Order: sequence, then C-alpha cells, then structure tokens
Amino acid sequence: IGIFVIIMWVGSFINKTYRDRLQENTYQVRLQKLVSKNSSNFLNVDQTNISDKINTLLEGVGGFFEADRAYVYLIDQEQQVITNEFEWINDKTAARTAKDYNKNLELYAWWKTELKSKKEICIKDTNELPQPALDELSKLRGEKVKSILLVAIEDNEKTLGFMGLESLAAAKKCAYHQPELLGIFVKLVADGLTKIKSEQEIEYMAYYDYLTGLANR
Repeated sequence: IGIFVIIMWVGSFINKTYRDRLQENTYQVRLQKLVSKNSSNFLNVDQTNISDKINTLLEGVGGFFEADRAYVYLIDQEQQVITNEFEWINDKTAARTAKDYNKNLELYAWWKTELKSKKEICIKDTNELPQPALDELSKLRGEKVKSILLVAIEDNEKTLGFMGLESLAAAKKCAYHQPELLGIFVKLVADGLTKIKSEQEIEYMAYYDYLTGLANR
C-alpha cells in the first residue's frame, strides 16, 4: 500500500509539474506575440496614429494581465498638470472613468513622490495605503480601486507620465515580474511619445524662430 501511495504521489507531482510548465510556456508565447505585435505596430508611429496605437496596446496589455482597466496618464511638467489621455476598460467588469484634463499634479503629492523615487508602484490592496494616498487615489480615479500597478513613462529621466493597471473587484497580488513586463510596453509608449515630440519641434522650427518664437519670414 505504501509503495502504491508513493507511486500515486509521484504521478500526481509529475502531472502537476507538466501542467505548470505547459501553462508557463503558454504564458510566454502569449507575451512574445503581444510584444511582437505592438513593437511592429509602433514602427510607423506618427502624430496621426499614435492615439490608435496606444489604445490598441492598452487593450492587449489589459487583457494579458487580466486587468479591469488599463490607462496612460500624461504629465505636463511645465504646467504641472496631469491628464488621463488613454484608457481601456474591460466591459464586463468596469465602467469608464471621465476623461479629466489638466488636473493639478500637486493634488497627488504622495503618488508623485512614490513614482518619482521608485519608478513603479504595486499595491495589492489599496485599503493598506496611508489615508492621504487613498484620498488622492479616489480623486484621481474616482471609482473604488482594489489593486493597482503603475509604471513611470520616462525619456532621459524626465517623467512623461505613467501606465497603470487596475483591479476593481478583488485584490490581486503583484508578481515580482509584472512591473518589469509592463515596463516593456511602457518603453514602446515612451519611444512613441518622444518621436511625436521631435516631429512637433521640427514642424515648429519650420514656421517659427526657435529662440524668439517669432514667425519665420
């Protein structure tokens, strides 16, 4: 009987190991396809299509990470304001948040400081946040958020904004690799935004003097 039990246990262990590896392989294949698709999609990014490309990326990322909402906020450092420029929602579990323009960045001092120093924020249960952070989150996102993952969008150490994933219904543990994986897609968005900014500067210099701001004659 003892040997039979051991054989059954070994068989069960091998079967579980096989299933785990199969799931891991499937996960890796899905990730590689998502990265490849969006990398190719961003090759020809310009001012006319960047919105569509970021929205497509958010849809894929939100589905891959099984989030309720995925979004990109952009920060205007000169004006010190923040705007939720792009957002994807899981229609089955979440409601769309109102698009807010030019919110004062200082209203979110806790999140601003955390993101600047750590580059990423991963909160399994927002109820564990200090009250000031929870109040700021409520102002920023409106609807109650249970779990949240934010990764800064940067260009040469300048913060352009951040990409976020949310869970509304249940707390979700943030696996150690998730911020790094999300960072892959954040880099695509950062490169796209940087390219657009360069295009806008070139267009501006074609019509205006860069130093004086006066129209070229």
